[in-house]
Amino acid sequence: MASLNMQILVRGYLAFELTNSFSALGAMGIASAVPMFTLSVFGGVLADRVSKKRILQVSQAISALLAIGIGFLVLSGQLRYEHLFATSVVTGVVQAIMLPASQAMVPEVIGRKGMMNAVSLNAAGMNFVRLLAPAAGGFLIALIGAASVYFLMAGTYGLAVAALIPVSSASALRPGRLVALLSHGGMAPEAAPANGAGPPPGPPMRRAPTEGGVLAAAKAGFTDLGAGMRYIVHDRNIFLLLTVNFLTAMLGMPFMVMLPGYVSEVYAGGAEALGLIVAISGGGALAGALVVASLPEKRRGVLMLLSAFLIGASLVAFSSTDSYFLGCVFMATAGVGTAGRQALSAVLVQSYVEDAYRGRVMAVFMTQISLMLGAAFFVGLLAELVGIQAALGSLGAALMVMILAFIALSPTLRRMT
Repeated sequence: MASLNMQILVRGYLAFELTNSFSALGAMGIASAVPMFTLSVFGGVLADRVSKKRILQVSQAISALLAIGIGFLVLSGQLRYEHLFATSVVTGVVQAIMLPASQAMVPEVIGRKGMMNAVSLNAAGMNFVRLLAPAAGGFLIALIGAASVYFLMAGTYGLAVAALIPVSSASALRPGRLVALLSHGGMAPEAAPANGAGPPPGPPMRRAPTEGGVLAAAKAGFTDLGAGMRYIVHDRNIFLLLTVNFLTAMLGMPFMVMLPGYVSEVYAGGAEALGLIVAISGGGALAGALVVASLPEKRRGVLMLLSAFLIGASLVAFSSTDSYFLGCVFMATAGVGTAGRQALSAVLVQSYVEDAYRGRVMAVFMTQISLMLGAAFFVGLLAELVGIQAALGSLGAALMVMILAFIALSPTLRRMT
């Protein structure tokens, strides 16, 4: 997560330096969003069939190689916007495969009893690096150049691969590994008892046919994917949670992609100012995540909605001032709302989903990242027309109205614990 957050900031900074265009920032966002959105459901099927630990390690190793490549391009002075765009596409593919496994692995490692605290503390850890990593990225750009930041990212990806070595996972592959998986359909988790959210309309994951090789395994994978989609549509709790989070991601999160250009245009700031404001936002997110981790298991649905409302209100206030100091304050409150919404929604989805569908549901849940990046493309176009402050302010106002509608009209969300 340190590398990912640093990459979003540094890549955006370099892209804006090369193009001086908000639409170029948005285009990089949609370059990652399309593969993430279209492939993440297949990442969920893979997470239900393959060792989640191995998926994470391979994905992080590929990300390290990408970072090294961009670092050398920057160092040699040959970097072009097209290189950043291409790496955005590949990063989207890698994240689509990795993120469902990383989310679905949490209950395997921690168990159900401590899941509320584990998910929240995991969010706190991610927000802690969101506090430090972008700030380090901004300051390192100013001190020793962007190439060093990319090499640092490659090193942290390598550390992540190594740190996973001693971690045991219930989904670890037996000898035979991926070749056997592709030939025989992989390993299926056992179906768990219903959690009270309604009977699943489709079959749980199962072993694919032993005849037919890769083609049969692919066909079985599409069947499992369809079953997962039917489960999401028919389970009211999961459907509502995903709907709220998708809309919040599209309205309340694209500002992160726009920040490099926003700081340059509104505050006339450089890498240090960008790193500081992102770090302050991460500090607010860290505080919010720690608060959520300590909360009792009550009224989490309402708290999730209120956290999303806080994001919208913060964006409206943030875009209404030209003061860098006030901008930092409102970025901190946006961070609090972001952490609360992310942690509470993840806990609720993990609590209500059935084990047999967990990987596929978490894959769909994580498409909110691609939706955020895709929405950033349209925000960039809007910013070119009406200005970046008006664009972000309108998003925040729309998010506030939407959340108020859910609070008023959805008793199912209000009753979630």
